[in-house]
Amino acid sequence: MKQNFFKSNISLRIAVCLLLFIPLIIAIIYGLNVDPLSVTPGNLEKVTVTTPEGSKFNITDKESIDFYTSLTVDATDISADFRDLTKETPYIITFFEKNSDPVEYKLYTHEKTTDYVCIIPENQHFLLSQQVASKLISRQEFSKKTDLSEVLPVVSMSAFGVTTNLAADSCEWTYTQEDGSKASISVPSGGKTNPVVKFDLTENGLPKFNSDKKPDKVTITILPEDSNEPIYEGTVEDIKNSNRLTYTHDAKLKATLVAEWFELEGAEFFGKSTYNFDLLFDVAPTYRVVDTKALPTGDFTVLRITDFNDGELLTIVNSMGIPEKVNVYSLADSDVKITFIPLGSTLGTATHKLTLKTDLGQEFDISVSTKEPDTAYGSQMLLINEETDSNLSAAFSKAALTEIDELVQKYTSESTNEMLYDGAFAYPTGSSRVVDGGASYGTTRTVFSINSAQESYISMGHDLECMTDQNIVAANNGKVVFAADTTLFGKTVIIDHGYGILSYYGNLSSINVKAGDMVEKKNSIIGIAGSTGFACADTGVSGTTKTMCHYAVSMNGVFVAPRSVFNGIFIK
Repeated sequence: MKQNFFKSNISLRIAVCLLLFIPLIIAIIYGLNVDPLSVTPGNLEKVTVTTPEGSKFNITDKESIDFYTSLTVDATDISADFRDLTKETPYIITFFEKNSDPVEYKLYTHEKTTDYVCIIPENQHFLLSQQVASKLISRQEFSKKTDLSEVLPVVSMSAFGVTTNLAADSCEWTYTQEDGSKASISVPSGGKTNPVVKFDLTENGLPKFNSDKKPDKVTITILPEDSNEPIYEGTVEDIKNSNRLTYTHDAKLKATLVAEWFELEGAEFFGKSTYNFDLLFDVAPTYRVVDTKALPTGDFTVLRITDFNDGELLTIVNSMGIPEKVNVYSLADSDVKITFIPLGSTLGTATHKLTLKTDLGQEFDISVSTKEPDTAYGSQMLLINEETDSNLSAAFSKAALTEIDELVQKYTSESTNEMLYDGAFAYPTGSSRVVDGGASYGTTRTVFSINSAQESYISMGHDLECMTDQNIVAANNGKVVFAADTTLFGKTVIIDHGYGILSYYGNLSSINVKAGDMVEKKNSIIGIAGSTGFACADTGVSGTTKTMCHYAVSMNGVFVAPRSVFNGIFIK
């Protein structure tokens, strides 16, 4: 019987089977490592890369095009759930072939170069090789440090001694890279935010560029803040000749600056960049002291200011004890700003000169006159025996006075730019009566102790008479900024009333509020009267304390007489 050769030849059977499976094996191998790009390198005109931020790079040199066409060589086919890409913004790589529609690919980067994912139009996901991903990182368009300021000339504008650098809002730019090749970047308008540029007609801050090659053309368009109707269009140099840019007060404007460098033979860069920014036509502030007549010490006056720029500090050079750096506050629904000039108890009868300076170096001199108060400030002497009055001795010291001063300056500097108070201030005990033997505002207290040197200080407020367990109420609306123990005043509450006005309540036995609480209504209970801290009331008597509330008011960091705010703080 004749045998079937194929059936009997096992080796041949195996060989035939292997030949039949080779295509399948090859398909499996290339399914893992593939090049899915369907573009033809020799047929490409350019490649563009659009970053997640919207910047667009035009790739035209052959070496870079070849790199992008080989992007997915050795890429690995992966499933769509490799990682959640829904919250990531990809780079868009667009290939432009001759006589064909552009083809877009999405590329999702990652902090790990082993996790760069490319999605081709057929919605297939491929993981790039680490070698390719590492090359991408080194390219300008994928650098996390990519900034227009690195490739564009920096433009700056200077006025009043202040130089402002402007960031480009959009550009079409071609520049020479370090290797000598050309690169292009196209950035659509992205709403870049620039600082406000101050200018006037005599010093209008002409733009300056940090490159050797100045722009071939620079134009500027200026519009009112609330309008799209230009009030000036033309060259920057001609701004000062415009008869429409004349203002007697500060005016807020908006501007668009367009700088162009023409494409000339041998140029290292060329293109157009646009800068959007706000302009402030800035005039010097004017100042008016509300009270021109002499005021008693312990009182205050108001300084009204017009055309003072938001965010600037006012420096008051003075010998009145006012901190030189003071806050300027905005009146609601008005362009007027104010600050308070407190008249401390030690000023006496005099005319005081104050020099006002702005951040821009503008100076203006004013004068304020003071007279003696209707009732002269008194003096007291206290004798403390450390052995029997250890609590009082511990409460009174230079360190205790310094602690209060630091609290005053801290919360004055943080005072809200808003009028929190409502009308006249009230006394927290319902009366201005000072406890027998206590100190009134402006009283000079000299404290003697047996085992240490004498110390003197001037009372910051009134030691108000209180009954045991009497409620202490807020003098006006405001925000509690401090509610804790101090060395000098014991349990203490400080309320910010806005505009740099603070009220103080000391020597309390307990506190009913905490820092951050809003006092929505004057006469709200904030604590209970007591004798904590330096609550020594009887002069010359050792070991005596009385129930009281030390009540004080400060303006711009200086204590004023409580009576000065009792009838209200009127801003004329």
